[in-house]
Parts: sequence; structure tokens; C-alpha cells
Amino acid sequence: MQLIEIGLDHATADVAVRERLAVPSVDLPIVLSDLTRFASDAVILSTCNRVELYLVVEDAARDAEQVLAYLAGRSGLPRERLDAAVSVRVGEEVVRHLCRVTTGLESMIVGEPEIAGQVRTALRAGEAAGTVSVAARRLFDDALGIAGQVRASSGIGRHAVSVSAAAVKLGERTLGGLDGKVGLVIGAGSVGRAAARVMKAAGVSRLLIESRRIVSAQETAAEVGGEAAGMDDRAAALAAADLVVSATSAPHVVIRADAVRASMAERPDRPLVVVDVAVPRDVEPEVREIDGCTLFDVDALATAREASLVARRLEAANAESQIERAVEKFMSWWHGRSVATVVADLVAHAERVRQSEVERSLARLGATTERERALVEAASAAIVKKLLHHPIVELKRRSADDEAEQWVRTIGELFALPSAGSAGR
Repeated sequence: MQLIEIGLDHATADVAVRERLAVPSVDLPIVLSDLTRFASDAVILSTCNRVELYLVVEDAARDAEQVLAYLAGRSGLPRERLDAAVSVRVGEEVVRHLCRVTTGLESMIVGEPEIAGQVRTALRAGEAAGTVSVAARRLFDDALGIAGQVRASSGIGRHAVSVSAAAVKLGERTLGGLDGKVGLVIGAGSVGRAAARVMKAAGVSRLLIESRRIVSAQETAAEVGGEAAGMDDRAAALAAADLVVSATSAPHVVIRADAVRASMAERPDRPLVVVDVAVPRDVEPEVREIDGCTLFDVDALATAREASLVARRLEAANAESQIERAVEKFMSWWHGRSVATVVADLVAHAERVRQSEVERSLARLGATTERERALVEAASAAIVKKLLHHPIVELKRRSADDEAEQWVRTIGELFALPSAGSAGR
């Protein structure tokens, strides 16, 4: 079996492409189920900045092609546009990439603290859908483990800026400060709650929290000292707000240009800043054409990424070395699994042959004593053990080598072992 990762992020695709490939939480069980046509294990990481599929497959080239065709059909993207945005990683590169993603080294805002939670949520979704076995669970557990170690032992956590904080800072900079302003947060998930906390700390005089579930809005409002607003109050909330941060997981637009245009008519002398950090986007792009309204999407947060690169330069060396050790540890375990399987198959195959030949030989001898039978059994077992000793020792010794899978495949094919059909693929 082989590990592959198929995905794109803020560095390879703009938000218009990312939102076409995004998998909302409500669709995860269906898409994960679809992926089992091509993979034994499947985990999907879909955030505002990336869409990545982590898969355990039999044949990397063949199955990656099938998954890409599936993604093109599901998203409606022309294949050439999809291929230009997507990267395909195999084996060790998958492990390294997931460790870097989980640590925050691949985030738009380097070191941002939300990504580890999103990775953990992706794993749980795969477990709930029944598309995670030992291999994927070990991969994600190792990545989450190294992320915790890096954050604890380096300065990345101290220098990190979350997507939520960057969104509020962008609005604050555009408005010239938030003192005395009214803030509106749409969405009470982890990003929305974080944005609400940052907005409150930045000095807004009034903070409105809106969510599809009024209970979630009320809980967040109570936590940060804001006011819960129902979806029926959207028009009044937009008319009152100076800064809107929208971070829902809805698969469709939740703020339409007509609604914003109507709200602006009620407050023509006050500008409105809207920061849409959702993927798929929450806000119709036409909103940016409305007089007095400034709209930023998640890609506009790239300026915060530039500032966070300083932290990356300072802390990268330590983080990278820890990640490499984690990659080596996982790959040793991964290759060891293949070796253990083929060794067990080889021993079982040899034992079947030995028993068959012993029974045939004893039958030809006719009447034999228990002692004679025991001697024949012992002698044949000793011969098999000696013949297999060196190959098994060599296989185990090479289990951490890059060529381990080739050795496993060769042994499997030479002896026609059951594992030959999947070894090394």
C-alpha cells in the first residue's frame, strides 16, 4: 500500500478555485464514502486556506488519477485548471507535508494556532465515517504530536497570528481603529469565536454575534460579552455594524449584495468593512462594488503572512529538525509493517510446505514410531528455520530503508505469498 496526498492551498490556488473544491462538513461523509472506491483510508482537511485529501491506496499513479477525475467532476473545474492548482505527494513527502501543515509552517499566517485543531477535526470526521484505519490514524496522531512538541519548544506559538486575529486587524487598519465602533461576527464556530474575542479586545463598543443556531450565538455572546443576533435581524445588524467578519461553514453565500446595499442606504455617511474568511465564500463578490463598502476575502490576509515570516526564519531550523525526526520514525514504522506482513507470510508458507512434505514422506515409510516421527519433524523444522534465518534478518534490517518495499515485493512475488498483491504498492 502507498500513502498519497492530493491537495491545493493558498500558495497554489486563489479562493475562487479553493471554494470549488472545498468540502463543507455536511458533505464530508458522502465525499469520504466516495473516496473509498479508490482508497482504503481517507481523511479530508478542508479549511479556508487548503483542501487536502490524505489517502492510503494500492497504486499511487493509478489511484491519484482516479481521484483527480472524481474531483474535477465534483467541482466542475476544467481538468487543466485543476491540474495547475493541485499537487500530488507520495510516501515520505506526505508525512513531511502533513507534519508541516499541522505545525503551521505551511499556513498563510505562519504558526497560526487554529490549524492543529482543524487537523484533529479532520481525523475525527474520517473516523466517524469509517474511513480511518491503523495507518491513517498513526499518520495523523504523529503529525499532531510533533505539532505539539514544536509549539512547546519553539517560538512559533509566541509569534503566531491567527486567521481570526488577522481578519480583525485588517478591518481595524482600514477603519483607522475600532474604538467606539460596532462589530458583527457571522458564524459561531472556532474561527468566529476567536474573531469575536479579538474584536472585543480591540475596543468595539458593541459586538453582535450571529449564527444559524441562535443557541451558538448566545453562548459565544455570553463568553465574550456581546449580543446574540438571529438571522432575522441581519438587516438591522448590517446597518449597525462598522466591521463584519463572516466565518460560517455554509456551502452557499450568506451575505448578498442587495442586503448590503440596503443597509448602506440607511447609513450613507459611515463606511462598512467586510472581511470574509470563509471558503466557500460567505459574501457575494459584488459587495465590493457598493459605495462606502470595502470587502476583503481570505486571500487578502496574505499581508499578515509576510509579517509572520520573521518568526518562521527564527524558529524554522528547530521545527524542521523535529519534523524530520518524526518523518523518519513514521516511515520506519510504515516500512516495518510491510516487512512484518511478508515475514509472517513467508514463515507460514514454509511451514505449510514442510508439513506437506513431512506427511508425504512418512506415508511412504509406512509404520513409524512416535520417536521416528518426532525426529523427522524436528529435522525438517530445523532445516526450514536455518534456510529462512538470513532472509528474515536481512528483511528486518532493511525495514527502514527506502528500498524496503522493493525487497518486500520481490520476496512476495518469488514465493507467491498472499501479501504479494499489495506489498510495496
